[in-house]
Amino acid sequence: MPPSVEAFGIDTDVPENTAALVGAYASTGPGGRPVRLLLPGGEEVQVQATQVIFDALDSKEERKDDSGAVTLPEGRLFHLQVDALTVEGADAGVDGYRDVLRQLDLPSTSVRKLQDKVAAADSVDPVDASQPVGANASVPKTNGLDFGVSSSFRPNDEPLLFALRLNGAWDPVPIP
Repeated sequence: MPPSVEAFGIDTDVPENTAALVGAYASTGPGGRPVRLLLPGGEEVQVQATQVIFDALDSKEERKDDSGAVTLPEGRLFHLQVDALTVEGADAGVDGYRDVLRQLDLPSTSVRKLQDKVAAADSVDPVDASQPVGANASVPKTNGLDFGVSSSFRPNDEPLLFALRLNGAWDPVPIP
């Protein structure tokens, strides 16, 4: 079933020239809120989330870059971003990432990449250390949905703080 503004609960009562329609939920309480996502391929993932953002972007015509590659397809594009609780410490960060990979039945090969980046954090040039580093993985595209998970941290943080994020992007659907 393709995504819709109704399914996402996005308010479409906005000015005519508004291209992006946005909805969001946030949890300010300790521990976040449980969020469970059911993906088209049968995968399911649950996290404690601090923020859920979803949007629909309308593009009435296809846009291309100078090389002719499509940069923005025609139609309504739906996106979903779920920010899980930020955790402190390398073990907690790696374990949270590993748990989501397990829930999505994804290989754990990217866990080793994250562990290697944690191990190298002390040797990162302080100028470069302000940029987050991490690892990511994606489930196979199903029913027009690209979905993935990432875990990142800033090498100069002490202790290391890990941000876990789930992202989804659907193929464009016709604008009603």
